[in-house]
Amino acid sequence: MTAVKARFALAHGELCVSQGNIVGFVGDAIVNAADHKCIYGKGVDGAINKAGGPALVSARRALPLVLGTSETRCPVGEARWTVAGQLPVRIVIHAVGPNFNPKAQWVQRVASNGEELLYNAYLDSMRVAREQQCASVAFSLLSAGFFRGTKPLH
Repeated sequence: MTAVKARFALAHGELCVSQGNIVGFVGDAIVNAADHKCIYGKGVDGAINKAGGPALVSARRALPLVLGTSETRCPVGEARWTVAGQLPVRIVIHAVGPNFNPKAQWVQRVASNGEELLYNAYLDSMRVAREQQCASVAFSLLSAGFFRGTKPLH
């Protein structure tokens, strides 16, 4: 269940800031904070996989590898989509945010252009949503868990 905390009117619709569990969102799509392998993670990614069930897991495994890589299905700063399985949405958009956490470099190198890559991950998620004709999309925060780092907020 999610609770709307704030609403903002936009020229093309409405932005709702909500708090709660993204797997309960009913709409067209949810945006998953994935890693470059796009297979399985912990936290929000793990909860989405569990709720989506075998169809979602199979769809993620079926995403094509990026040419010239051995395990990358979605580069940092980009997004891919799959079926949603048992989730109450049509699709799941898997977006890969950058790593801001030096202690997590064994998973993904900290990028000097992290802010740009994070912006691109959100932008590409919206591109995918538009291409898939999604009118309602819920975002989990990208790069906010394990990759959040120690940079102070200003």
